[in-house]
Formats: sequence, C-alpha cells, structure tokens
Amino acid sequence: MPSTEKVDLRGAAATLLMTLYMRRLDARSRRPILGDPWAEPVWDRIEHDVHGLWQFTGDVSTIVCRAAILDGWTREFLSTEPAGQVLHLGCGLDSRPLRVGVPSTCRWVDVDQPEVMEVRRRLYDLPDSIEQVPGSVTDDDWWSAVDPTLPTLVVAEGLFMYVPADAVHATVDRVVSGTPRGDAGVRRRRPVDGACLALDADVPRRRYRVPVVVESRGVRAPAPVADRARRHLDLRRGVPA
Repeated sequence: MPSTEKVDLRGAAATLLMTLYMRRLDARSRRPILGDPWAEPVWDRIEHDVHGLWQFTGDVSTIVCRAAILDGWTREFLSTEPAGQVLHLGCGLDSRPLRVGVPSTCRWVDVDQPEVMEVRRRLYDLPDSIEQVPGSVTDDDWWSAVDPTLPTLVVAEGLFMYVPADAVHATVDRVVSGTPRGDAGVRRRRPVDGACLALDADVPRRRYRVPVVVESRGVRAPAPVADRARRHLDLRRGVPA
C-alpha cells in the first residue's frame, strides 16, 4: 500500500465512495461475502464526507454479491487464458486486479476518467503489469491500448447504467469487431477463441443491476436480451452459474 497521504475525493468523483464504502462494510462484517482486504486501508486514506452513505447499508449484500460473481468469472477466464487480456472498464477504486490474482503473463488494462485514474494511482500500489489508461469508456482513444489478437475478457461493473444506450451498443460493437472470433469458453473450461463480456444488466423492479450474460461466437454481453438481440443479431442468453 502506498504512503499514508490523505486524498481529497469530492465533487463528482465522490460517487466512487459508495461502492468502496459497501465493500468496506462487508469486509468488517463477521461473515463477509466478498471480503475485500484493500477496502478498509484505502477508505482510511481518503478525505471523505460520509454524510448520506449510511442509507446504502441495506444494499451491501447486493453490491458485494455482484462483485463476487464478476470476480469468479474473471478468475475462470484467467485460469483458462493466463496469457489473455482483461479490459477493466470504469474501474474506479475497485481492487479487482489485486483480488483475483492476475498472472504476470496476462495483459490487464484498467480504464477510467483521467481524474479517477490519478486518484487510483495514489491509493493502490498496483504491479507494473497492470496498465492504467486514462480515458472515457465512450471515447475511441483508449482502444489503442487493446491488443486485438488476444482472447479478451471485458469487465464493466456498475458502469453502463450511466452510459447512453447507443454508447453501450458501440462498445459491444467495438469488442466484437476488435477481438478474435470464436465460441465463448469461460464457463466451459476450455480456451477462449474470442471475447467475453462480464457486465451487470437491467433487472425489472430491482434497484441495482446484477450480473446477467448472453453469449455468441466468443462474445458475452449484457441483458436485457431482447434489446441486445435487435442490435447484435448473433447474441443469445447465457446461463451464469
């Protein structure tokens, strides 16, 4: 962990505190679900205003279960494709690359807004193999950091509910066109000749999105399936474990 300097995280960037706060509560509980060991030290190093965060305490289980499921899918991909590529979109203050144990042979790329990445670098002592790329997920510039020849997992937790629908479709289009094609293989325990997307998706009458996937020819993408199917005709619903 870096030095004990305090980081002032306020304004728009302060929204990142919500999920960090809930991971911290989970880690401090008697029976943690995610058990993020970095949540407490990082929280303690941030100058923060906790006013209003208490109202999210009832949502802790939902958020950390979502994170745990996405961590599980990420570990499966890494075990199947240790020399593959992971694109961690909208990474915020998430410690996922530390939690899942990224092998040195894997290309891992964290992507978020420049001001968020600056804070992230100060709060986490990440291995040199973890690339930190500043940029908006909806922009084209950061895609130059992507290796189009590698089997790829795209992880985007709690991101696309804040992104216009056309931009979400454009991201899926870019993944489909910019990575190798093949059958999705994360859940089948065989090499992945294509791309997998691990995202959270809309669930009717639920406050939060939960991990749901559809898959086709090496691509996993978010539900609702009907909406995605109209735009990406080869997508079909997957069955998350």
